[in-house]
Amino acid sequence: MANTRFKTENGLYVASGNAEFESLAKFNANVTVAADLLYVGGNLYVQGTQTFVGSQVYGTDITASS
Repeated sequence: MANTRFKTENGLYVASGNAEFESLAKFNANVTVAADLLYVGGNLYVQGTQTFVGSQVYGTDITASS
């Protein structure tokens, strides 16, 4: 695959299906989805600081590994 980029100026809208990103996805505008934007079936590793604005809703408890 060639090194390509896409640009959104007024947000990204996904009406159905899955949004798949194999590399970095950076958004400087609103992202609106009608279904799950991100589904992780395995482990999720995040390096750096996570900043949340608003509420976060979790279906199950989140526990740290030992």
